Amino acid sequence: MRITGHDGFYLEILRAYVDSANDAIFVLCDELKFLFCNHVMEQWLGESESDLTRHKQRVPITACFRDSAGAERFLYHFVRVLHEGPGRFECFLDPPRGTSRWVEFSLNKVDLEAGQIVIGVARDITSTQQDRENLFKLSSAIEQTADSVVITDLNGTIEYVNPAFERTTGFSREEVLGKTPGVVKSGKHDGAFYKTLWNTILRGEVFRAVIVNRRKNGSLYYEEKTITPLRNAEGRITHFVSTGKDVTERMKYQERLDHLAYRDALTGLHNRNLFHDRLGLALERSRRQGGQTGVLLLNIDNFNSINNSLGHDAGDQLLRAVAARLRARIRMEDTVARMGGDEFAVLLEEIGSADDAVLAAQKLIEDLSKPFIVGEHEIFVSISVGISVWPADGDDADTLWKNADTAMHRAKEQGRNTYQLYSADMTARIREHLMLRTQLIRALERNEFRMHYQPIVDLRSGRIVSVEALLRWQHPDRGVIAPGEFMPVLEESGLMVPAGEWILREACGQLQRWNGMLQEPVRVAVNISGRQFADPGFLEKIGCMNCALKRRGACHGITEFEITESVFMNSESTTIDVLKVLRENGIRLSIDDFGTGYSSLAYLARFHVDAVKIDRVFVRDMESSADVAVLVEAIIAMAHALNLTVVAEGVETARQLEQLRGLGCDLMQGYLFSRPLPADEMTGMLKRRGSK
Repeated sequence: MRITGHDGFYLEILRAYVDSANDAIFVLCDELKFLFCNHVMEQWLGESESDLTRHKQRVPITACFRDSAGAERFLYHFVRVLHEGPGRFECFLDPPRGTSRWVEFSLNKVDLEAGQIVIGVARDITSTQQDRENLFKLSSAIEQTADSVVITDLNGTIEYVNPAFERTTGFSREEVLGKTPGVVKSGKHDGAFYKTLWNTILRGEVFRAVIVNRRKNGSLYYEEKTITPLRNAEGRITHFVSTGKDVTERMKYQERLDHLAYRDALTGLHNRNLFHDRLGLALERSRRQGGQTGVLLLNIDNFNSINNSLGHDAGDQLLRAVAARLRARIRMEDTVARMGGDEFAVLLEEIGSADDAVLAAQKLIEDLSKPFIVGEHEIFVSISVGISVWPADGDDADTLWKNADTAMHRAKEQGRNTYQLYSADMTARIREHLMLRTQLIRALERNEFRMHYQPIVDLRSGRIVSVEALLRWQHPDRGVIAPGEFMPVLEESGLMVPAGEWILREACGQLQRWNGMLQEPVRVAVNISGRQFADPGFLEKIGCMNCALKRRGACHGITEFEITESVFMNSESTTIDVLKVLRENGIRLSIDDFGTGYSSLAYLARFHVDAVKIDRVFVRDMESSADVAVLVEAIIAMAHALNLTVVAEGVETARQLEQLRGLGCDLMQGYLFSRPLPADEMTGMLKRRGSK
């Protein structure tokens, strides 16, 4: 087609008009490629029209969307326009070289002899979209805020209430729209109050006050109210916005504040604040008048186990019962307080010597050892008591308290259900404990830990069926440190989690090496502590290790986890879920030190373990005690009835071996067969097993 002079003139006018438009204008072929675009579209895309429409290299508009979702949205509406006619939609345009913006596209199909084209007009609605988003955020905030929001017109007629108003008052939105806020009027405020309210807001000022209102059910509540006038563009007041926070509990709390400042809410005993105040006053009197002052710090042994097994309500009932007995035992001039949790304290004033404090502790231990009836349960508890006495154990309240706490922890270390007088060497032990903890952190960093392995043997055939991985610490100065010295510190300090990860990695690596060289695979048992079991990332770590072993062809045999009965005393549902995942990963589960904790047939049936390990204490005492032998026989019979394997720990004599074999025990481990060995020595033993 030849363009004449007049045609060219009109085309120039048309081009100038299109380029002067505020909106982007463009033309696409039915393959979404550019045929034309104006200056606005060039600016938006950061591309020239010639680059977009170059012959045989035309650019599709979908290439102007970095976000695939935006491109797919444009394509969807483009196809609809081709089939159904004109369309309008909004989309986020984010060209690789231009500036991102929200755009409203208007598309229209035109049929030509040469084919179909689509003419598009695009309008920048970024500011409109932002206004919408801001309005949505504001609306959502009002709808979701915990404070009541009421909007009225100039006459006080309610036009809007939010869900918090409905929750607070009990009135639905439909019940109050068109009415006044008088629907929640309590009658507790006089006419002068409301006159001041209206005078304030009609002057255009904000009104603030705590108002007593009435709910739909008739109950009263306190509301911290703010009423703000809203003005239009001309500055004229058109509406009022009222926001209210329900402060009923705060007001009640204010009324009880003095009581709560010095009383424990659960037990009614004095609390920590009052105890320390009275201790300070008692020390001042002792300095003036002579005599000694004693501090007893009491902690209920294994209270968490009671709480977890019977529930927190039962735990609270027990704490109240303990408090009642303590209150009944002490003298009028003494003070008993609950310090928090399961910890109590007794202040003994004007005692003659430390012996008086010891006698008081003994009586408390005796009193609290008698059973408590909580609901349908008969509960026996014990306490650990720490004792410090002024002036020998400290000259001020803080020091006396700290030293009583130290003594109490020493009592727990000594087996619980006892008391300990503070002594200076306890502080030294704490320092040693802290030093050992620091050294253990360094041991992890410096790779000072070693793994030893003890065989677990079939009692009938005498063959090794698995090995237990045991941690050893090769200290650079002290040599090999006994596990009994450092394992409790690992557990108490929380270092057992990273140490446990190291143990798992080492055991997995050794398992891979063994299964690569031995004629028959070996199973490795690893101890899992309660802290590891409670670690939120525990299952993920186990899963990663198991997958790694499977990729290396060593998955059969990993492995067996040994867990203590105390793990079951935590959240039962969580424990069941974790154990289920472990079993699905092919990991056997055994209960370690069975019989020393909270042994229960119900636990064995509920948690679906594979084996129980009879604690070495029972194995040791079997020879000398017929009662213990009967107990071991009962454990074996119970386990076999549940299709569980029984392992005896700590077998050291031939007599023990014969007894266990006679009772039908399945497996054993102990020094009679082999002590724990380093990996290389254990390798030799396993190879000899395979050659027989």
